[in-house]
Amino acid sequence: GDMISTPASRSHQRMPGVEIISQEMNTLLQGSHLYELSPSMQSGITILLIIVSVGAIVLSPLRYSLITAVSGLIFILSCSLFLLLVYKLWFAPATAFILTAIAWPLWTVWQNRMSDRFIEKLIVQLDAQARQHIITGLPNHITLQEELYKLGTLDQPAKLTALIIIHVNKHESAISVIHRAIGDSLLVVIADRIKAAVGDDVFVAHLEEDDFAILLSGQSDLASIQQSANALLAQIQTPFHYLDEEIVLSPNMGISVWPMDSRDSSELLRKAFTAMFKSRMDESLPICLYTADIGEEIQARVELEKAMTGALERNEFQLCYQPQVEASSGKIIGAEALLRWHSPDLGPIGPETFIPVAEQSGLINSLGEFVLRKACDDLKLMKEAGLEHIRIAVNLSPLQFANMSLADDIAEILKSSHIEPSRLELEVTESTLMRNMNTAVEAMMNIKKHGMSLAIDDFGTGYSSLKHLQLFPLDCLKIDKCFTRDIEDKSSLEITLSVIDLAKRLNLRIIAEGVETDAQAKFFRLHRCDELQGYLFSKPIPAQALIELMKEQAEVA
Repeated sequence: GDMISTPASRSHQRMPGVEIISQEMNTLLQGSHLYELSPSMQSGITILLIIVSVGAIVLSPLRYSLITAVSGLIFILSCSLFLLLVYKLWFAPATAFILTAIAWPLWTVWQNRMSDRFIEKLIVQLDAQARQHIITGLPNHITLQEELYKLGTLDQPAKLTALIIIHVNKHESAISVIHRAIGDSLLVVIADRIKAAVGDDVFVAHLEEDDFAILLSGQSDLASIQQSANALLAQIQTPFHYLDEEIVLSPNMGISVWPMDSRDSSELLRKAFTAMFKSRMDESLPICLYTADIGEEIQARVELEKAMTGALERNEFQLCYQPQVEASSGKIIGAEALLRWHSPDLGPIGPETFIPVAEQSGLINSLGEFVLRKACDDLKLMKEAGLEHIRIAVNLSPLQFANMSLADDIAEILKSSHIEPSRLELEVTESTLMRNMNTAVEAMMNIKKHGMSLAIDDFGTGYSSLKHLQLFPLDCLKIDKCFTRDIEDKSSLEITLSVIDLAKRLNLRIIAEGVETDAQAKFFRLHRCDELQGYLFSKPIPAQALIELMKEQAEVA
C-alpha cells in the first residue's frame, strides 16, 4: 500500500496503505460510497446532453444564442451534480461541456456567414426590383434615368436620340371595361404590345401606372423621329382582345430629342413629359414634339392652376348674366349665367381659358356648385324685386352632367332658396349628351322630373341626329354663335335654317346666340326664332345691373 500513489496533487504524493484502508472503511461505514456509471450510460447521457444543449443553441435566435449556450453549460453541470448528490453516481460532464462550449462560436460564425450571404442576395434582389416595374418587369424610371445619364456623357453624336413618353388611355368602345382601373394583367398586355411594336433592341421602360418611356436612338432627323412615332402609334392603336372584350388603346405621346432639346437627363425627361401633357390637353394631337412654345404654354397653365387653387375661397369668381330677349318684342325674359374670373396676379381670365383647366384639374364640380347656388340666390333677389317671370340658364359641364345625383342636388338648392324649378334652365352641350346616350337620357329624365327645363347649347357643332333628339326630353335648342356670325355664308345659312326648322317640328324653343347686329336680329325674327341673345342687347352684367335693366324696361313699357 505504501507504493500506491494518489492523484490528489501534482506531486503525486504517496499515501500509506493503512490510510487508504482507513478511508475506504470510513466511506463504507458512512454510506457515502460513490459508484461510477457504466461506459454505455456515460455515453448515452453525454449524447443526450449534447443534443439538448446544442439543439437549444441552434433553435434559439442568434441574439439569444450566448445566453442559451451559458444556460446549456450550467444545465450540464447541474445534471452531473444532481446524479452525484442524489444517487451517488459519478458522471463525467467534461465531454458534453466542451462540445457545448465549442458549438456556440461555431454556430455563431456559420449563422453570421449565412446572414451575410442572405443580405447580399437580398440586396441583389432589391436592386433588381428597384430597377424594374413590379408588375410588367420592364425597367423603371430609375433605369431610365441611368440610360439618359449615359447619353449626357457621350460626345456630340452624329445621330439623334428620341425620348418618347406614352400615356395609355382606353377608348370608349370598351365601355364594359372602362369603368374599372387598368388591371395588372392588362398592363402586362400593353407592355408586351409596346415591346412588340418597337423590337427587343429598343429600350422600353414602365414608369408609373399608365406611363411608358421609349428611347429611340440612331435617328437621323426630326422627320424620321416623327415617322417612327407614327408607326408606333398605329401599332399601339390596333385593337386587341382582352377578357372577351375588344380593347382600343388611345395613347398620348410626348417626344423630346437629345441633344437638340437638352443634354441634361432630367431636363430631357421633363420636356418629354411636358409634350405628353400637351398631347393629353389637345385631343387632335396624339403625338407632340416638344418646342419652346409648348414649354411656355404648359408653364402658363401651371401658373393658371396655381392661381385657380383657392380662388373660389378668395371670392375671385363673379357670376354675370347676359339677357335673353323675346325676338318679337325685345322684352327680357331670361338670362344666361356666365362665370367670370379676375385673378389679382393674372388679371381677367376668360372662361374659354379657365374652364378646361378646371375640368382637367377637378375644380369644375366646386365651381359648378358655386354657379348654381349663386344663380339661385340671384333668382331670389329678382323675385324679391318683383321680377318673377325671369328665367336663368346655367351651363353644366360634362363632369357635372355625369353625376347621377345632380338633379336631386339642384332640387335641394332650389328648395332652400324658395325658387320654383321652372325658373331654372340647365344647358348641356351637344357633345356631352353624345358621350353616353343611356346615361344622358337618364340624367335628363331626372332633371325633368324635378320640374327644371333643359336646353342644348351650341347646337349644330356636334354630331347628334334627329333620332337622338327624339330621345332627349328637351325644351330648347340654342343656335351656336359661329352660325350667327357667318349667317351670310351660304353653308351657315342652310345649317341655321335647318336647325330652326328641326326645332319647330319638335316643338322646341329656339334661342340664337351671338346676335351683334340688327341684320342678324332681323334674320332670326323673320325665320321665327323665339329668343335672341348677344351684345346687340347687352353684354354680360352683374345680377343687380340686370335687375335695374329689367326695371327700366318695365317702366318704358
